[in-house]
Amino acid sequence: TLRTLFPYTTLFRSQDKLDRGLTHRAINWRGKTIFKILKINKQDLKQIKAQKTHVTFSFLKVFQESRKYDWKLTIEEAIEVATEYLSYYDSLINALKYSSMKKLLNYFSKQFNDYNRYEKGRHYYDKGGVVGAFRDYISDCIILEMDTTKDQVIFPKNLYNAHQNTIKQIKMQKDTRLDLLIKNRVKLLGKYIFECNGLSIRPAGSSDELIKEGAALTHCVGGYADRYAKGETNIFFIRKVS
Repeated sequence: TLRTLFPYTTLFRSQDKLDRGLTHRAINWRGKTIFKILKINKQDLKQIKAQKTHVTFSFLKVFQESRKYDWKLTIEEAIEVATEYLSYYDSLINALKYSSMKKLLNYFSKQFNDYNRYEKGRHYYDKGGVVGAFRDYISDCIILEMDTTKDQVIFPKNLYNAHQNTIKQIKMQKDTRLDLLIKNRVKLLGKYIFECNGLSIRPAGSSDELIKEGAALTHCVGGYADRYAKGETNIFFIRKVS
């Protein structure tokens, strides 16, 4: 029956389930009718058949949830979510706390179109990458206590630039806290400062110094700033006295 209804799709091969592929729980394998099996209604089935939609497990999952949560997605939009956002689906669902699915998809598409790697030489390889950036940006906004009820906060004109700005603000907050602790560490470790033959050894003076040191020498010392500040490790720099 399924093969008759969907001659243009390869979804319902028994091998897919036997191989333990991702089915996204989109099929009710115990259903007694086609509507129970696919978890859609008669009108939906008629529309899918009329458009000869290539039905996949992921498409069904998105289509079913669109109907369940009233996202009002067209079949084409459901296909887009299933193919372009599936790897970031949980992040996409979490983003619904801040806006509607339609508005989010329009925003993510515009960000990708304006700032993708392929045509614009910019930031994103795919639309999923935009969702990932949005997730991290919103997380930063919460930490910074920004008003996430305002569209100008939720939907910055350039998401990448806005995210870079929140990263810097958080770093500044963190560095201020760490640097107060590091300042005390420098006083404690100052007795080890030593000079000989034009070289000196001294304790690292700030989190910014640690980050720059790591960048210059391509190692991860910057990642030890927190442990250094807490006294869990000691870090010294060797410098020319000049």
